[in-house]
Amino acid sequence: MKQDDLVELISKVFPSEPYPDESSIVTNRETVEGTEEYEIAQAFRGKSWKGIDSDTVRYHSVALAFFTPEASRYFLPAYMTLCITNYEEVDHATTALIGALKLPEEDKITGLTRSRFLEITNEFTDEQKNAIAHFLEYISEVHGQDFPAHKPSIVLDLYWKRFKK
Repeated sequence: MKQDDLVELISKVFPSEPYPDESSIVTNRETVEGTEEYEIAQAFRGKSWKGIDSDTVRYHSVALAFFTPEASRYFLPAYMTLCITNYEEVDHATTALIGALKLPEEDKITGLTRSRFLEITNEFTDEQKNAIAHFLEYISEVHGQDFPAHKPSIVLDLYWKRFKK
């Protein structure tokens, strides 16, 4: 799939609403100023995923691990879109995103447990899962050589490929 077609698909299948509850952007709702969770909550609070910029995604590349499941589902398309359109500018955010999309092994903690992963992903529609599969395929085809240890094609094959249309 071409870059423009993939960005259009993501925009089409991921709505701007409903926005997650303002108090539940990050899992720890009692964040303390100066902590990473606090900074993430401040950076994303009140913003549409379509209004998130490359600097925010680059600076908060690991935010998906701190988001609530609702916020993860809501802001995921911002990460995907910017990793496609601004690959160099978002720097390591693509690696973090691929990690967040990887189905964790049963007993291994990788920032997301399997139950948390499924809590997030089970709420995606089939169309959204298809867009995620196409995103992983695109990143694998265009930038796969940048991920020798964390291949997007493996992440695609482990879980997302079954949703690709």
